[in-house]
Amino acid sequence: MPLGVALATCCGVSGLVYYLFAGARRLGPWLVYDKATGRVELPRERLECDRQEIVHLQYITTKRLCWAGQRRNPRETELNLVTNRGGIRKWWPLLQSELTVNAVLKPLMENTNLPVVRVEDEWRGWLVTETPYDGTVGH
Repeated sequence: MPLGVALATCCGVSGLVYYLFAGARRLGPWLVYDKATGRVELPRERLECDRQEIVHLQYITTKRLCWAGQRRNPRETELNLVTNRGGIRKWWPLLQSELTVNAVLKPLMENTNLPVVRVEDEWRGWLVTETPYDGTVGH
């Protein structure tokens, strides 16, 4: 019986991961940047922007609100594209994770000329700072 449960769990989890990964691949790329024109496309959001419409990439790391009795309070990381089209500022989520986004952010910074703004919280989330980010600070 325990072997059957373990085998079913292993196969079920593997199948779920395969299904979710295949679905994400069917959606295609989440960001396309044309170096020649500076044009950004978010195919999954059906958005195309010229370089002058892009304000910056926003790299956010904050802690979740602590619920009563919760000991572990991991940092949430987000990477957003901020646009200003026709005077309307909008945030487009690119990535959300409990892990660092440096593996994605570093190539973006190296291959695009998009500015990056770093948003962090301090002192239990009460002080939020927003500073230009050049990738050299060890966050």
